Amino acid sequence: MRKIFLSLSVIVLMLVATGCQQKETNPATDTETTSAFNDSISEALGNYYGSLFKQDFSQRDSVINNAKFLKGMRTALYADSASFIGMTIGLGLKSEMETAPYFAKIDFDSKIVNEHLLEAFNCDSVSLQELQQVTQKIDELITKSMTDSSQVINESSSVCYGKLVGLRLNSDLIQQDKNFDKKQLIKGIEMVFVKSVDDEDFAMGLSAGAQLRGDMAMFNRNFEFVKFNNGVVLKAVAKMIKRPAVSHEEMVLYQHSLDSLTAIVKQVGVNRQLAAAASTDEAIMGDRTGEAFIDNLLKSDPTIKQSASGLCYKIHEPGSDVKPTADNTLVVHYTGKHIDGTVFDSSVDRGEPAEFMVNQVIPGFGEGLQLIGKGGKATLYIPGKLGYGPQGTPGGPIKPNETLIFEIELIDIK
Repeated sequence: MRKIFLSLSVIVLMLVATGCQQKETNPATDTETTSAFNDSISEALGNYYGSLFKQDFSQRDSVINNAKFLKGMRTALYADSASFIGMTIGLGLKSEMETAPYFAKIDFDSKIVNEHLLEAFNCDSVSLQELQQVTQKIDELITKSMTDSSQVINESSSVCYGKLVGLRLNSDLIQQDKNFDKKQLIKGIEMVFVKSVDDEDFAMGLSAGAQLRGDMAMFNRNFEFVKFNNGVVLKAVAKMIKRPAVSHEEMVLYQHSLDSLTAIVKQVGVNRQLAAAASTDEAIMGDRTGEAFIDNLLKSDPTIKQSASGLCYKIHEPGSDVKPTADNTLVVHYTGKHIDGTVFDSSVDRGEPAEFMVNQVIPGFGEGLQLIGKGGKATLYIPGKLGYGPQGTPGGPIKPNETLIFEIELIDIK
């Protein structure tokens, strides 16, 4: 009974997590996502990451202050771009200070690092000689720290490391963009090295928020039409981390829900690409030429039939009564032609029949194969929408939205 109850619970949660958004965005045709869908994927993202954070909390010895953690996350998610870059720089440096093997014997003072970082960052110019001198100095301190772990070494290392980083930032980052907001970048760095140094839970939230924001930005680089709602994301994270526990089964569910929505997003992205391809002059011309060809064909030869999908066909020999299904593997001889009669591909010319599954070929070809039985022969007139579509075969013989003719013989059904 318990397993059945668990299965039902998972199904209910799945419906709650994914039910509404799939009605709002139709992955088969849409080229944009609705605000409701964006909120849904934001919630799914928050649920998944929140469950990961909660799992991490459960493995720590100390109790995490949820309010401080969420404050850190909120700070990272809502920071302006320059401040956020400063935060990510600071978090990266802090991670290096705490985990790099070459700094294993050094106990850095974050406030001293920050002070000298900002001083070097704000200087008017940076010379290569100065960078080399500071680099050499920090190398010497690392060597000394192996045998001397005194406070003097720690403080000197903090001063030197901060200066080195500040000089590099000054030289590499700001000079590349004269309009960059230095004050906001400094604000982000100080957020890590000063404001979070005495508040571990806030620092954890800041790091988690930066990670989440970075992942959302990476997602948006591929799918800019998805607009994450930070408020919805934070609310979902808060809900997760405030729970007593999150089971493994639930974590799998949240991952599956996010994956399902991501699959919809990918299809919408494909739809956008197809829509862009369909609007080109070549695709529009291919569509019009094909329509005119089909119209003339149907008028000139009444034995040619047209299916509901738009496929036109003429059966020369019906073959056996047993017809293939979408899952069958077929042995076929075919000749593919342009509407001017030019052959672009032929298994007959190669002297060997082709073998493939029905669902592995273009839609019109697969539909036509299922109209005849073993030994049957037919001619298919496939419009562009049932062929290679508005993209055609880039670099190949098929133009965008081109109507094609296939003479087929179904030799065997496996």
